[in-house]
Amino acid sequence: MRLEPILHGGTLVTLEESLSGPLLTLFYNVDKLHKGHRDVLRMLKAAAED
Repeated sequence: MRLEPILHGGTLVTLEESLSGPLLTLFYNVDKLHKGHRDVLRMLKAAAED
């Protein structure tokens, strides 16, 4: 995760992950990856607003 300040306040959050690898797709899929990203962003938002 990368956090960068933006003009006029605020923060740009960048999440980068990959599903490359021979065995990873046996245990993980794009839907799980997206759900994980949404969960992390929701928690980050809650912590920032607390």
